[in-house]
Amino acid sequence: MKNVENVILKNIEQNGKLSTSDIEKIKQISEQEGKGLVKILRDENLLNDDDFMEILSDIYRRGHVNIDEISNDLELDIKAFVKFISEKFKVLYFDLDDIDIDYRISEKLSTAQLKTYSAIPVKEDEISVYVAFKNPFDVMAQDKVQNLFNRKLLKVAIAQPTQIEKYISKLALNESIKDVITEIRRELSSSASQGQNSENSGILKLIEIILKTSIQSRASDIHIEPTETNCIVRSRIDGMLSETFIFDKDIYPPMVSRMKLLSNMDIAERRRPQDGRFSAQILDKEYDFRISTLP
Repeated sequence: MKNVENVILKNIEQNGKLSTSDIEKIKQISEQEGKGLVKILRDENLLNDDDFMEILSDIYRRGHVNIDEISNDLELDIKAFVKFISEKFKVLYFDLDDIDIDYRISEKLSTAQLKTYSAIPVKEDEISVYVAFKNPFDVMAQDKVQNLFNRKLLKVAIAQPTQIEKYISKLALNESIKDVITEIRRELSSSASQGQNSENSGILKLIEIILKTSIQSRASDIHIEPTETNCIVRSRIDGMLSETFIFDKDIYPPMVSRMKLLSNMDIAERRRPQDGRFSAQILDKEYDFRISTLP
């Protein structure tokens, strides 16, 4: 049996939830049939799901197992477990795929810090900053993050571990092109500069990075869209749209304008859909891109 399963069994036995003979039966089935603990408990009707969640959540809160062990080693709906933790311990829950994260808040933390604390700042108001943690019981991580937002009250939330890892990876990718974003902003702020129209402008570099990343991921199409706070780039890979880049919203207008120029579209037209195309050499190969805009 896996470590997390042994820890759970030991706790179940200590709390008298199952008899010694039941524990031995579970171990025997696991050894002979290779079944996981959760499946054995269900198949043998030894413990219902609610009781199991209660036991597991207490073990997790005390730090006897971590969320990665639970996610990787148990046949468990991790989203259901995270929501159970949220409800039982009165911790805020965020589904990071269903909300518009304000990524500007994350600029106060490096990618290394986000990985260390396993946390993603989600939103803020005048008083508080809301941060989703992989482990909402990690007080040391919370103290470190609170120190970085010392003028605001830290509101601790929980999110699915895979979502937190995914968005940290996206922020890491964004961090790797910070110099390009800085160059774009410098060009935008210089009214006398014609940098955006040069063949070596920051916007062109950013477009090339987006195209290169999408080609390497074998994406079939790319979607660039603004939200209330961000500019989000999504790539369709194996039929599924997934976010690849997230920028501040101020990057969207110059990027769209430049792509319209490349595709011989009317830059001033914003009310009607437009179609165009352009060619570019990416990774030593010529590619044709078909562009469509929507109002």
